[in-house]
Amino acid sequence: MSDYNSGFTGDRVVELLNMIPNLAKADLSNAMTLSLGMNGYAKFNNGLLIQWGYKTASSSGTNTVYTPIAFYNGAYVPIVTYREPGNGMNIVTGLITIIQTSYFTVRTRYTVGDSNGTGAGTNDFYWIAVGRWK
Repeated sequence: MSDYNSGFTGDRVVELLNMIPNLAKADLSNAMTLSLGMNGYAKFNNGLLIQWGYKTASSSGTNTVYTPIAFYNGAYVPIVTYREPGNGMNIVTGLITIIQTSYFTVRTRYTVGDSNGTGAGTNDFYWIAVGRWK
């Protein structure tokens, strides 16, 4: 067997061909690290880091989310979405008040439409954050 373009012949061509599956695996296991738990992450070799999780809310309405692994810096984007516990809170929102490399803080507020009441939200929430690790 020979490759007229490269000058390689015989066993060297076979050796190079056998290396291909390790260079670009179909499951990307050599391009990323995964932790697929409820609070997990996908860490890509190019520096991209995506993390996610679920947070049980505190009674104060202020919650600190600790990420599974630290981001490179505070220039990442956390997003929260709330779970309705069935207690009549019509509008629940969270304001990201602090962003550090390994945690961010969310201040949760609610509004009840019928009585125009507002207060500290105690809804559990899901979160996702996108940034970089290197």
